[in-house]
Amino acid sequence: MTISDLEAFNSTGIEQQLVALAETCARLGMHFHSQVSFGPDADGLCHTFTAQSVRAEGKPS
Repeated sequence: MTISDLEAFNSTGIEQQLVALAETCARLGMHFHSQVSFGPDADGLCHTFTAQSVRAEGKPS
């Protein structure tokens, strides 16, 4: 994955979409967990985005 690939991935707003979906599921009393990982990038780093909702509390965590 190149830096341009990373920038293209970030520009899709996937992290914000995952968080919004987790929050919606929490309000509906459903559990949602998603993790998106990619890398290594040109600097050898791997990146992970996680979105999760907790059913018991009804709040995103």
